[in-house]
Amino acid sequence: MFLSFSKISLKVLFISFFILGIHFNSFSQNTGSITGYIENNSGYLENVSIVLDGTNYSSKTNENGYFEFKNILTGKYKMLISLLGYTKISKEVVVKSNKTTTVKYKLQEEINQLDQVNIVAKPKKNYVESMPEIKGTTIYAGKKNSVILLSKSGADVAESNTRQIFSKVPGITAMEFDGAGVQVSIASRGLSPHRSWEFNVNQNGVNINSDLFGYPEAHYNPPMEGVDRIEIVKGSAALQYGPQFGGFLNYVIKSPDTSKVFSLESNQTTGSFGLFSSFNAIGGKSGKWSYYAYFDYRGSNGWRPYSRYDFFAGFASLHYQLSRKVDIGFELSRMYYVIQFGGGLTEAQYAQNPRQSFRQRNYFNPEITIPSLVLNANISDNTKLSVKSYIHTGQRNSVQITSSPLVADTFNYKIGSFNPRQVDRDYYLTFTTDVRLIHTYKLFGLDQALSGGIKYSHAHTLRKQFGKGTTGNDFDLSLIDPQWGIDLSFVTTNEAVFAENLFRISPNWTITPGIRFDRISSTMDGNLPKFMLIGKNYNAVRNVVTKGIGSEFKLTKHIGLYGNYSDAYRPILYADLIPSATLSEVDPNLKDAKGYNIDLGIKGKINNLIDFDISAFSLFYGNRIGNLTLSKEDGTQYSYRTNIGDAITNGIESFIEFHLLNLTPGYHESDISIFSSLSINDAKYKKGTIVVGKDNISIVDKKVEDVPDYINRMGLSFSNKQISLSLIYSMVGKMYADANNTVSSISGTSGLIPVYHVIDASIAYSFMGKYKFKTGVNNIEDRHYFNRRVTGYPGPGILPADGRSFFVSFGVKL
Repeated sequence: MFLSFSKISLKVLFISFFILGIHFNSFSQNTGSITGYIENNSGYLENVSIVLDGTNYSSKTNENGYFEFKNILTGKYKMLISLLGYTKISKEVVVKSNKTTTVKYKLQEEINQLDQVNIVAKPKKNYVESMPEIKGTTIYAGKKNSVILLSKSGADVAESNTRQIFSKVPGITAMEFDGAGVQVSIASRGLSPHRSWEFNVNQNGVNINSDLFGYPEAHYNPPMEGVDRIEIVKGSAALQYGPQFGGFLNYVIKSPDTSKVFSLESNQTTGSFGLFSSFNAIGGKSGKWSYYAYFDYRGSNGWRPYSRYDFFAGFASLHYQLSRKVDIGFELSRMYYVIQFGGGLTEAQYAQNPRQSFRQRNYFNPEITIPSLVLNANISDNTKLSVKSYIHTGQRNSVQITSSPLVADTFNYKIGSFNPRQVDRDYYLTFTTDVRLIHTYKLFGLDQALSGGIKYSHAHTLRKQFGKGTTGNDFDLSLIDPQWGIDLSFVTTNEAVFAENLFRISPNWTITPGIRFDRISSTMDGNLPKFMLIGKNYNAVRNVVTKGIGSEFKLTKHIGLYGNYSDAYRPILYADLIPSATLSEVDPNLKDAKGYNIDLGIKGKINNLIDFDISAFSLFYGNRIGNLTLSKEDGTQYSYRTNIGDAITNGIESFIEFHLLNLTPGYHESDISIFSSLSINDAKYKKGTIVVGKDNISIVDKKVEDVPDYINRMGLSFSNKQISLSLIYSMVGKMYADANNTVSSISGTSGLIPVYHVIDASIAYSFMGKYKFKTGVNNIEDRHYFNRRVTGYPGPGILPADGRSFFVSFGVKL
């Protein structure tokens, strides 16, 4: 299937959407809203149930005792209010057209002793949701977003299997060159998935990219067993979080069970290739104090020889409820792992046996620590404040043989040992303070919201590379010569301010314009090798203004149209300036990249039978930096990094899930569902002529590298109170590893990445209310495939994905 949208046509569709919204609004029914607070003699109450009698409307109070009903038809309602341990009350409330009725009620403790209480909860059947219009201090209305609820997912979370975890988010590409799951490398819409560096990656709203504007690789990733949900906003998150092309990705760590002083969760997993994983967590609440902490270890010998890894991660949080309106907390995250890489393969080596390896002395080792202080305050009923101040400190280390897979790492009889390895080390230290405020107010009788914030970040990186390492086989970062080939200091300072306003034109229609200003200062100092040409445009102060607008229109209570436009920006990274290997060269005249994202879609649900989110998008990436495969006079191929040209990716992202049991009326405790998560990409360079020496190279109409023609993930699942089964089929189209669409190379560093198919299955059984058994098989058909070719670490060459594997897990919650 071929799809092509022009920039002009999408803008026309976007404008038409607003006009269409005006048309629909003129015929909308009269509606209003109800908001309120529930309290007892001590303060506000959480989890109070509020039901509008005779309707399907129901809600629960949050931690501040607050609840709301929006877009309720005008009229008189009976409100039923209840909480276990309190006397139920019934109150009459009147909803007026285009007005908000605000109420406050107090519950009295019930002293009657109940013989037995049976609670029946309707289970959540879909593990992918959408963000509400407003959450915390952030506006999500009109933005393309998804929320993955990991506790409801059948994915292999013990090994952080990304193709399964993100299977219901259309268009996510995932690098699959190691089965460890220690490096989450994802992207979408024609962007590079390398360590998720096109996303603004966060944990609990704290940025975890190593240097957002200098070196945005996300070396840190939490173990997925400790994650409650993953929030993704594509493209249009630029105004709130920074002008990254990929958008916003946030890992939300599990919260403590506040009904207990102490609770325990423990999951133990074993599997193929010596896999052992142990996740253990505690949490609880006592008085105004709440806490949660976990420790995770994961280790395996790997599918390929010389692919051993040991992964350690820990998290601890301690929060204090200073008052019913103010919460302060301290959180600490730490991750450390050492992974051995078997290196890349040539075309011939991969064809012979993709499981073989010719590098036994290559290792990679990140070590990241992130302490943070957080404050959340309800300044008033209409104003919320969030302050986060944190430090990102750590290292990124590697010791390896960086030569082509054509060059064997053999014993050197002249020196009586193997040849010395190359040692590279990065040291990171970043200080960040992020302040956000949201204020809701009335305009023409309708609820509006203004969100704004300021951010200051100072990142310092020491990069020491091309060190002469030891001749041994073990992980050893020591040098036999104290002189580094590269010894550089990079400093990035970012000051930002942003504002967005949600304008509610009617009860069903919102428009959210916004603007952001970033001041980015980049400096570099240190010693360089003579052969290295540094970009002339790196040291600079950049003043970047990004703007955007989003809109959402509710056709019904559960179905809505949405659309947005947002600018994007990416400065030259200091990683762009340094050749990644002996097979690489860098253009000294690199320039910053600029572009935009556009979305237009419809999402919602139909009678609890169908969940869907279908949209068209366009991503323009001007002056995109990428790799060309060139040949020297002697015929040697090498990778040349430069501004390739202007790339545009147009496509469709479609998610549809059918809950089959809901074809029949009534309540169903079980669920059988089938889903399709499909993206279709038309990604090409529209402008680009590169002059290298005597050669003029045009890449106009060439396909953009790392962009599959399509990604289709389909699944079948069954679940009830005790058993859940999941079957996922992933099919990914062909793509190229470089911008000039090289079909193959002797070294394997560039060429076509063929179509591949993978099937995964899992089954989980819960019993006695606190125990859980889970098992699964990944890559059931034992497919041999790859989706990554690299010119440097951890290759060079083709990096094969894992073959068939299984896992067995046993867990308990007390």
